[in-house]
Amino acid sequence: MKQKGYLRNVDWKHFDGGNHCVVDNPQYPAEVVMKNFREAEKLYEKGFNNRYTSTAKDNFNSIEINSTREILLFRTARMKQVNDILGSLHAQYQDSRISVLGQNAVTGELKSNNYVDDVFLYGDGHFNNDLFPHPLLQDLSKRKYSLGVIPYHNMSGNGYADVKAIARRIGIEKMVAVNIEGKVFDLENPGDQGRSHLR
Repeated sequence: MKQKGYLRNVDWKHFDGGNHCVVDNPQYPAEVVMKNFREAEKLYEKGFNNRYTSTAKDNFNSIEINSTREILLFRTARMKQVNDILGSLHAQYQDSRISVLGQNAVTGELKSNNYVDDVFLYGDGHFNNDLFPHPLLQDLSKRKYSLGVIPYHNMSGNGYADVKAIARRIGIEKMVAVNIEGKVFDLENPGDQGRSHLR
């Protein structure tokens, strides 16, 4: 590809596989690739939504929380998945306060969700433990969260080391993750590297 000149000059530092096409073949231009990708993405979203709805019902039934009953959800997945998890959290813990930690780009959507009590923003881009704002970390630590929830946009949870590290620094009492099928995993379970299914 590179020898033929099909490789585009992209900003690799900010590369996002879902929003960039790295090749531009005259017979299959990058713009057409992205257009077809978006159409395929719509079908994926439709299938994903149906799958999540059928598997995620009552997915937090196995988790009991005490103490402050403060919940922190990390926005680490698409908003559809985040909104579904917020609905599940609200249904299971109606007397709890739910906060979301996310990016500036989704501020409006987070604040318009009736299940969200507080929205905290760290900037944009992926969660980065080294660059996470210290004042925000201190503020979150003072809230003494009972439960932290990390949505996985995959099945295994690979690629979430930074957000887990941030969660540990905040001092959340119990950490769980929810994969793309709505299954809940205990991140404190060393027997399965924190990916043991609770239900």
